[in-house]
This record gives sequence, structure tokens and C-alpha cells, in this order.
Amino acid sequence: LSELLRREGMAEVARTPLHNAGATVILACPPAERHDIGLLGLWLALRTAGLHVLYLGSDVPREALLATIEQVRPAAVVFVAIASTSRAEVVISARAVTTARQSPRVFLGGPAVDAGEGGAELLGVRLPASIGDSAAMVAAAVQAG
Repeated sequence: LSELLRREGMAEVARTPLHNAGATVILACPPAERHDIGLLGLWLALRTAGLHVLYLGSDVPREALLATIEQVRPAAVVFVAIASTSRAEVVISARAVTTARQSPRVFLGGPAVDAGEGGAELLGVRLPASIGDSAAMVAAAVQAG
């Protein structure tokens, strides 16, 4: 079922107009996180909202993400993590992005983000559970500058 959703989601994104102008939003799952269906839905929602989106997908190595940020200079990076075992990787990845030379806004979504105690160690804006609400929040922040 996941592969069918992924294939259909990719096909829908391909049918959505590509926006190359304006600020870029990078979407990624942290290392070891392979659940990317929600991230795919967010990609489609942000593209539909008219944003330029760079979708890196699941299990993105931190070094590759940081190199991409240096090259692309995005306005925002969105991490989505589902598996509770991914929480530590989200914390490390968000910290790496917020302390990088090119420091875009960081948004965090998914059950792994909400599963932790407290949350002070998380650097970034927590996204709502709804993909539509998350897309609206990211779009508003990016368009506001």
C-alpha cells in the first residue's frame, strides 16, 4: 500500500506546476527515517501553494543535507519523522541545520517529534498534525520572509 501511495503521490506532484522563482523549501526525513508518505503529501501541498520545493526524501544523510543547504540557500528546511527511533536523529539534524552558516528556518513534523519528553532540545517550529495546516504554516513563514 505504501508503494502505491508513493507512486500516486509522485505522479500527482509531477502534474503540479513547478515553481522555480522565490524562496526554496527543502523537505527531508532525518537519517534512518524511511517513512516519507507524509513528507510526500507536504511536497504536493507546498507545490500547489506555489512554493519552490526541493524534496530530498527519506533517510537523508546529515552531511548531504548540510551541503545542499550551503548550495541552495533555502528559506526553510522541513523534517518529518514518524518512527520513535528517529527522534534522536531529528534533534541532531535540526541542531546541525540551525547552527550551520546558512541557517534557514527549521520546521519539525511527525509523531516522533511529538513523542519526546519536554521538547526543549528540539530546535525548530513544530508543525500541526494536518498536512494542509502544516503547508499553510510553512508557506506563510516563507512568504513573509
